[in-house]
Amino acid sequence: MAVLETELLAVLDELRPLLEGFSHNIESGPLLPLDKNSMQELFAGLEPLLESGSPESLEFIELLRRVPGSENLIEQIENYNFDMALETFNALKTREL
Repeated sequence: MAVLETELLAVLDELRPLLEGFSHNIESGPLLPLDKNSMQELFAGLEPLLESGSPESLEFIELLRRVPGSENLIEQIENYNFDMALETFNALKTREL
């Protein structure tokens, strides 16, 4: 048990900076929505990635958090459900643009 505890504490120490960075982002307040031009650029870059089922679409999640109503899309991308994500994306794009 002592070895397990030592190893677990070592892992937790390595993960602590990630958790601190995450909590800092939460405390900084709500994210401001993207303007129309930024949203068009985001959608233009994300659409081909969703169409091809590319995991690179995960890189767009932080920007997507600034698009109202994108929660389902973010969850679908995180779950690698690109077919559903593309449908949700198209509905969101139609609504926002």
